[in-house]
Amino acid sequence: MDIQWKDSYKIGNTKIDAEHQHLFALAAKILDAPDRANQQAVAMAFYKYTREHFEHEETMMRESNYPGYQKHIGWHNRIISRLNDISEGIARQEPDRSALESLMNDWLVTHIADEDAQLAQYVGNR
Repeated sequence: MDIQWKDSYKIGNTKIDAEHQHLFALAAKILDAPDRANQQAVAMAFYKYTREHFEHEETMMRESNYPGYQKHIGWHNRIISRLNDISEGIARQEPDRSALESLMNDWLVTHIADEDAQLAQYVGNR
């Protein structure tokens, strides 16, 4: 999988789309890092930005009384857990490209295309 943002991934919320695009850029940088130190630094930035992005989405959900809040939070928690596993692998000098690609694919195909799109539609109608 080529971890690269495509406009077809847009869900219709400008801020969320920009955050998703930045996350894809960071994920690609992890894979392209020239050495372990750079890979760790980018992985830490990716993790931090992911948490900020999720907090932004979760705030939107709370403020709009989004009915799918608990399900969406469950997705976020599973993504963070997988990201923790990937980060631990990088720290052990065992980066797992396929795990990162799988995470991004699941995040794109299922979470962004379905869950985030539903959130954007709901918030857009408020």
